[in-house]
Amino acid sequence: MTRGALRHAIAVWDAAFAPYWPRMRAVLEAGIVHRGRQIAPVGDAAPLILYPARGQSAMWEPQPVATSAALVGILGRVRAELLTVLSEPASSTELGVRFEVTTSAVGQHLRALRDAGLVSSTRYGRSVLYLRSDLGTALVPGSS
Repeated sequence: MTRGALRHAIAVWDAAFAPYWPRMRAVLEAGIVHRGRQIAPVGDAAPLILYPARGQSAMWEPQPVATSAALVGILGRVRAELLTVLSEPASSTELGVRFEVTTSAVGQHLRALRDAGLVSSTRYGRSVLYLRSDLGTALVPGSS
């Protein structure tokens, strides 16, 4: 690759992908975790090599979250919304982009929810993915 082509490729990356990469990566990682959970009970089945990424429609715009007033009253709006959407694994980066808040703010809320036993966390590469626990699921209306 020539230096000019390399500069052009970097410019395309910076303009087209870099601003969206944290969210794209989080959606793809959540899809990998989901597929892993699907094949884990089988044990010796070969994993799917090629499949469409789950959640790709949610990648580009914030999604409104419907939470119950009772849950908001107990946890507060942000924590109630986080608990509601964590029926699928997500990273703090992806949640920050989705809710248009900083990753550190989301991280504080997720730590509080984890300390209360409402979400669990698991490391996936350089990311930590959060998922609603059974106790958290019991608190979210219509999720059991």
